[in-house]
Amino acid sequence: MLYLYRDYFKKADFAGATKYILASEKFAKNSGKPEWIGNVKLNRANLTAAVESNHKLAIEQDTEAIKYCAQAKDSLCMGEGYEHLSVRYNAIGNYKMAHHYFKLAMGLFRKFGTDTNFSTAFNNYANVLCNEKKFEKAIIHIDSAKAIALKNNNIHSVMLFNANIAATYMDMKQYDKALSIINECEFINLKNNWSDNLINNYLCKSICYEQLGKYKEGLNYLNMYNNLKQQYNGENVRTKITLAEEKYKKEEQRLILKKKELTIEKSQRAQERFAGISFTLLSFLSIGFWLWRRQNIRSKKELAENKKNLTELTNLLIEKNSLLLEKEEELQRKSNVEIISTADESDAAFYNQRILTDSDWSAFKESFEKAYPNYIARLRNSHPTITESEERLFLCLKLNLRTKETASMLGISNDSVKKNRSRLRKRLSLEAENDLADYVRLF
Repeated sequence: MLYLYRDYFKKADFAGATKYILASEKFAKNSGKPEWIGNVKLNRANLTAAVESNHKLAIEQDTEAIKYCAQAKDSLCMGEGYEHLSVRYNAIGNYKMAHHYFKLAMGLFRKFGTDTNFSTAFNNYANVLCNEKKFEKAIIHIDSAKAIALKNNNIHSVMLFNANIAATYMDMKQYDKALSIINECEFINLKNNWSDNLINNYLCKSICYEQLGKYKEGLNYLNMYNNLKQQYNGENVRTKITLAEEKYKKEEQRLILKKKELTIEKSQRAQERFAGISFTLLSFLSIGFWLWRRQNIRSKKELAENKKNLTELTNLLIEKNSLLLEKEEELQRKSNVEIISTADESDAAFYNQRILTDSDWSAFKESFEKAYPNYIARLRNSHPTITESEERLFLCLKLNLRTKETASMLGISNDSVKKNRSRLRKRLSLEAENDLADYVRLF
């Protein structure tokens, strides 16, 4: 349910997101697990900030979430909560507290964080520095986020961070330099059809052209920004954009008339006033866009590709294991060697029967982690006594593998899979009425 919430949130469908966050809250509360409750409350705080722009309430929700994460000893969850608080305090202008919580978040991320945690934190912290007019330091932090994205070949995020660098140059009033960067971003985003990035590109170019006195180009890109943004917003937002557009056009017509009536000097002054009004309007739209954009960094396309790669790798490993098991059975038949199995297999015996190498499992877990970020860490935090063999079975169940496929994957018999499922139920302390498959699916 929480995954569905995040999908709706990234599409800015806040009505759908609210439906699933409520369901997630109910499920987490009934589970009594502090790590689940804390994670849900972190997402609830994001929804509060996005829909209501109520950052003070979001701060209360993040603070409560951190308490649950601490109770569960989930350090990564605590780090994400601290990073949220840094963003919230920046939004209300309390930069001292924004610095404080960024430092706390980075302390935990250095031990438990992922590349995504680091790049998000660096990028958001750059906004704090920009608000303090520390533009050079802000660019350094955005460059750090960009370097992480380049390392992971995440070009979508690279374009996002490049746009943030351009926005920083705009704050420094270096509009030509900002425009050069945005032009490159626009080309790549158009090539890849990354509309979410293009929205920001068009807005930035509109502001740059306006400040450079190129009002026709500025209006053209403002229209492109409005048209694309309308795809991501409802009628209420569209109405506001239409009114703003009409106001912009009226101001332009007023300037044209002034040019005919006044001297060149007076006309220039009118243009300066027009630029000031336009900049204020576009700044207001920009703030709303930045708040929305910060919540949509993770790419659905990347996650879908990772899940596809995981499925392909799993099928290859199953096929490999099946062939090896068939070969082993053939050799045993030829040599008339009897395979003796006991009714009560130990973990050691469970490992000895495997066919897949440590290298195979390492590759599998690496692919799994990309498809389901932090899933294995959450599993270990929730069930610290779980064994290596039980963890592998848990992951197979998460992929909804059939008993035969699971047996092939783990290198054991179908009966052994059933016995180990029973052991896993005991390890997870599941009641008789609780279904193991449902528990794994919802975890």
